[in-house]
Amino acid sequence: MEQNRYRALDIMKFVCALIVIIVHTSPLRPYSHLGNFILINVFGRFAVPFFFICAGYFVHVNTLKYGSFYFKKYIWALIRLYLIWSIVYLPFGIDWVRSNMDIPMYLMPAALLVGLFYSGTYFHLWYIPALLFSLIVVHWFSRRYHSYKALLICGFLLLCLGAMETYYGVISNEFIIKVFDQYIKIFFTTRNGLFYGLFYVACGYYLVGSERLKRIGHYGLLTILFFGLMVAEAFLLYNTNSLDFNFLIMAAPFTVYLFLFLKDLPCNLKLPYHKLQEYSTLYYFTHAMFLVLIPAFLQLFHQEWLFDDGMFRFISVMICTHLLSAALYRYGIYKKNKKRSASY
Repeated sequence: MEQNRYRALDIMKFVCALIVIIVHTSPLRPYSHLGNFILINVFGRFAVPFFFICAGYFVHVNTLKYGSFYFKKYIWALIRLYLIWSIVYLPFGIDWVRSNMDIPMYLMPAALLVGLFYSGTYFHLWYIPALLFSLIVVHWFSRRYHSYKALLICGFLLLCLGAMETYYGVISNEFIIKVFDQYIKIFFTTRNGLFYGLFYVACGYYLVGSERLKRIGHYGLLTILFFGLMVAEAFLLYNTNSLDFNFLIMAAPFTVYLFLFLKDLPCNLKLPYHKLQEYSTLYYFTHAMFLVLIPAFLQLFHQEWLFDDGMFRFISVMICTHLLSAALYRYGIYKKNKKRSASY
């Protein structure tokens, strides 16, 4: 039972990786505006918070088990992985900056440094610097103060401030709007470690001791309740003038209780769970390049219009992502086997 207890989480992380691809390809956009809204801005808004909570939870579990050595090892491994993929996506990032921003060439290195430490060298890589920031802050706070209440309160308040980009259209105070506009001009988004990742990673750390929450019980019912509230929140904001739709306040309790429900859910399905874990990561890193490469390839045959169809866009990106992920997964196994045989 102990060995199988996290299998439901592994399945959900894989599903969340698929959701990220769905969000970035908008399969229903040409067919139904409302359907695409529900798919992207309701079902698509818990995937990244779920990843943050899982990361915080398992990093804390393993740090308690193996000591601070594990935390340092994890952080350096994450930095190494991030740098590798940042280099891979550097040409894509430079091309995007040239196409969308009027930046002189002599400022390009500075823009790339900002991207590396803040938003990623390409749009989807923002998650890694946000995760690194959140893990380091939460780990430091937990060791220094041995309490999460203040951090959770501060993190939730910051999450609510970050949600101003979603609630922008309902804010009536002109001063608040002006201050927020100035922030957006400098930092582009509130989707970062401070306003987004910190709260969810802190939740992951806190839930390691979730035995204290057992008295609440009924995780499944609470998950359904908060999902309903999240849907209601999304529809209340449906016709508002939001800057982006990254934040839903009700996604916070929904994701927490979804995690708690799945964490203790028995799962006896015979699936390649290690492969699911690896593919979840590989899907995340690889899919974004095909949003550029596929239309570029189609353009060679004057068929780029095909990529305007949402289902074609999703299916083509999904197929290419899976093929590249499978190749990288097999290469990783080959390297491990070669290293193992060389040690004999």
